[in-house]
Amino acid sequence: MALSNLDPTDNFLQVEAKLDAVIDELNNNRFMKYAVVNIGDWDMDADQFKIVTHGIADYKKIRTVEAIIRDDSDVSYNNINVGSPTGIAGGGVNTITSTSVYLGRVTGGIFDAATYDSTSYNRGYVTIGYVE
Repeated sequence: MALSNLDPTDNFLQVEAKLDAVIDELNNNRFMKYAVVNIGDWDMDADQFKIVTHGIADYKKIRTVEAIIRDDSDVSYNNINVGSPTGIAGGGVNTITSTSVYLGRVTGGIFDAATYDSTSYNRGYVTIGYVE
């Protein structure tokens, strides 16, 4: 379906239906899809790295990975790439393999602290953008 199929005599519902068909066609495997995965338990003060299973069938189709980190009191959500007030990076996404995303925090960074050491707690979320 192309936009050229629009007719100036179409009423609103006809135009809406045609536009919906165009949007469906465009969305048919042409745009990124996203998966959100729990990081799970991670005492960031003690453990520098965390391996998170991503669940994407073909890891070579992953185009972007971001991680949001929750502090122990669940009042502060930070991107893992955030820097500390002294300019030290907090951490990052290190590696993507066929099954996992490897996250790391920097020694002396914002996450290397007692406010990120609780366990039995989902530390945050990894958002994975991929194409099919």
